Amino acid sequence: MVAPDVLLDGRRVFTAIGPTLLPVPPGAHRIDVVENYLGSSTPVATVVNVAPGQLVDVYYAPPFTRFTSGRIGVVPQERPGQGPAVAVYTYVAVSFVVMLILMMISWVAVLSI
Repeated sequence: MVAPDVLLDGRRVFTAIGPTLLPVPPGAHRIDVVENYLGSSTPVATVVNVAPGQLVDVYYAPPFTRFTSGRIGVVPQERPGQGPAVAVYTYVAVSFVVMLILMMISWVAVLSI
């Protein structure tokens, strides 16, 4: 797994997978996040207001596929795109099994001639 690209007030910041502390002065701060594993996902953003001396937790949930965007907010987020990902993976697996069965049937037909 690769850590997402994070922009804090328009500047790229280093992040790791898991909790990351980003000290900021009081005020409103924009956080943009994009996944860049096997191509870019749709970026997500939020604005967080930070009071003096306050710690604000921001949660990001990456997408299951790069064709959907992640989710970001000040409460824990669920990963989006699980339904489409399961549908695509199921379709690929079933297609592969059907292809193998058809190949085995054709081999039996050729060998029985």
